[in-house]
Amino acid sequence: MPGPEHDALIAAAEAVPSPTWSDRALLACLRKLRDGGPTEWRSITVRDGWPLRDTEGFCVVYSWSEGDPIGLRAALEGSRGAPVYADGVYAEPFSGDEPTAEQFGWEIADFAVAEPLGRRADHLVRDGDGVGWWGVAPLPV
Repeated sequence: MPGPEHDALIAAAEAVPSPTWSDRALLACLRKLRDGGPTEWRSITVRDGWPLRDTEGFCVVYSWSEGDPIGLRAALEGSRGAPVYADGVYAEPFSGDEPTAEQFGWEIADFAVAEPLGRRADHLVRDGDGVGWWGVAPLPV
């Protein structure tokens, strides 16, 4: 559910003067989590997010309802044209070539962030602030 932190992240992402692929992907994810989709987006509170600078992708910190904070490092890996976000497991490939930044952001919002963690919850890597991380290594711990 959108809140002031989420709105501020969207505003900051919209204000980037020359957005990179990663900036655009993050903005697409944040907007999708604000506007909704086919999954549990109403149960999500976005706490933080930033684009990756070493590869195409982004990190987002969120929580389910009033739960503990969860961090996801999502990155577009190699030429497979599919996001990798669950312990090195590829999502279903996008049709055609590599996804646009917007397609990638929407995919991560709908089918990674706004989906329950399931068994992944038992394998989160905690950082010094208590955020449980999952996704593509290296995780920001």
